[in-house]
Amino acid sequence: MFSRSLESSTKKMDELSHDLKLVDDKVDKYRATFEKTTNEAQRLKINLEKANETIEAAQNLVGKLEGEFYR
Repeated sequence: MFSRSLESSTKKMDELSHDLKLVDDKVDKYRATFEKTTNEAQRLKINLEKANETIEAAQNLVGKLEGEFYR
């Protein structure tokens, strides 16, 4: 009787260990995806800031050129 209980417990523990490994693998996958997405978002933010600076500089230059045109 004790042997069956031990065998059953061991089998259940093996199943749970397998399930835990599957969960760990999914967590690793999601963590990698999150990291990649976060890095991409940061890169896009930097590019957006650079584009905004370029637009501001262009608008400033156009304003100056417009002022020169009307002189």
